[in-house]
Amino acid sequence: MSHRPDNPHNIVNDSLKIWYGWPMKTTISLCAMLVLLVVFACNDKADTYSGVDAGPPVDAGGDSDTDTDTDADSDSDVDPCQEGAWSGDYQITSATSLADLADYTSVTGDLWIGESMLSGLYGLECLESIGGALTIIDNEALVDMNDLLQLTVVGGNLTIDSNPSLPTLDGLANLETLGGDQLNIRFNYCLLPEYAEAFHDQLVEAGWEGDASIHDNDADGGC
Repeated sequence: MSHRPDNPHNIVNDSLKIWYGWPMKTTISLCAMLVLLVVFACNDKADTYSGVDAGPPVDAGGDSDTDTDTDADSDSDVDPCQEGAWSGDYQITSATSLADLADYTSVTGDLWIGESMLSGLYGLECLESIGGALTIIDNEALVDMNDLLQLTVVGGNLTIDSNPSLPTLDGLANLETLGGDQLNIRFNYCLLPEYAEAFHDQLVEAGWEGDASIHDNDADGGC
């Protein structure tokens, strides 16, 4: 039996016959597989980058941290309590003069708060020390001194006099040092005597040894 040598032309023809002889369904299936491979390749690249711009970091206050300050709310580069010391004496008789002392941490001289209609001392929450005396007198509407809670030192005498609406001395709860030898708490008609005495005891326990004048508080039976 004779064997016909392979002819390259015949090989090509046979290959084409095999290719064109495939069923149409098989051809479609191969195309679908190629499409799926392309899709999977694109997804693998997408996994390495989300494609979503996260934007600038957000700080604890919820705003975009595009500023350079380090405070929690990032709303300003100026922190409170940065005014330092007020040199000399200072008088507060109105909301304007009260606001002008805001953010100061100390007064080197006397601080006098009097003859006002202030209900509170908002703006003095940074005040830590007074070099001279502290006098709070004739403030008819004063009901709250809690903005003095940072105050720990009064270098001179302390007078709280004729504040008829003041119910407590809680705003001076952190006062540790009274440098003067006189404490005056009188004619505060809403202040219970036991509150005044408790404040006096607080100073004595901290080492104060001066004279105290405490009287005519709660003259109207409380408020």
